[in-house]
Amino acid sequence: QLLQLGTAIAAAVSQSGSDPSTNPLLSNLLTRARELQVPKQTIQLAIQKARDSKNASLLENIVYEARGANGEMLIIDTLTDNKNRTGPKLKSIVKKHGGNFGLTASWAFDQLGVVSCRCDNQEQVEAIENIAIELGATDIETEKNEDGSITVQLYCNVNEIKIMKDGVIGALPKKSESKSDTHSDITTDITYFVKSEIPINSEQFEALDNLIEELEDFDDVQRIFHNAVVDSQEKTE
Repeated sequence: QLLQLGTAIAAAVSQSGSDPSTNPLLSNLLTRARELQVPKQTIQLAIQKARDSKNASLLENIVYEARGANGEMLIIDTLTDNKNRTGPKLKSIVKKHGGNFGLTASWAFDQLGVVSCRCDNQEQVEAIENIAIELGATDIETEKNEDGSITVQLYCNVNEIKIMKDGVIGALPKKSESKSDTHSDITTDITYFVKSEIPINSEQFEALDNLIEELEDFDDVQRIFHNAVVDSQEKTE
């Protein structure tokens, strides 16, 4: 996972620069790195390597679709410098587990933008919620953190991420005169939400887990989304 994160950071830097205040993808990846307690020196090394590397610009984000052995829909988000290696490798793994690679699966998901912000108090939360509603957020979630702060996640259309982020920045008080400080607690992302679930039994779910685990062991894979749930009738037995 750390190797995958370093590769993603390198790609983000090569595509949009090394300043997280003007590179939303890099900002989000740095937040993930902090959550994983990646040493600061390791992060800086990945950024510097991307600046110096000619190969970093060759990295390409490709989303593949597949179905598991029991019809589960899979979205496989990858970052690769050689799609002729990545596609065949993914196909081999999926086929090994009885699935089908390349079959359409995206119809079972909604692709949404996510703007996440850490707030100091309820007043800030309400200010962000108000601006989010005004800007047409599709959903709003809040979660209280152990340190007393509150994380607010806003969901929106992918092409409205920047508008939503700018609205959040405008709604929050500046911590200092530094521009980067106003952005430090705000991250953006693109995710997939399930809109059509497929129920499977626990044995089938275990088989799906095995497939996902092997896919995640492949360095090119960044994230995997699926639409499987354990059958509710089995849960009650």
